[in-house]
Amino acid sequence: MAANHGGANLWTNQAVKFLDPGTKSGVFLRELTRRLTTELEKQIPELEKRVNHILTQGVFGFGIPQITGRLARRSVYCFKHATGQHSIAKSFASDGE
Repeated sequence: MAANHGGANLWTNQAVKFLDPGTKSGVFLRELTRRLTTELEKQIPELEKRVNHILTQGVFGFGIPQITGRLARRSVYCFKHATGQHSIAKSFASDGE
């Protein structure tokens, strides 16, 4: 609770990083991204910059089998590759596969 941490709100702190070490379908990462997109609006007003910040610096996941990594990328980036033309992330230099 924020009350236990001097009123600090985890969701509005753009320096916080989240890791899903057992990524399967990417639902957990997608929901983190959704919540952070809403909560960080005051700190990063422009939607594209906010989403890029969240996806490149805020949420991370490991999919052990290659198939789970691909599923998670499709769920989180809305495309099978982070660098694809239809991906909602626009700042990745490489796909990371």
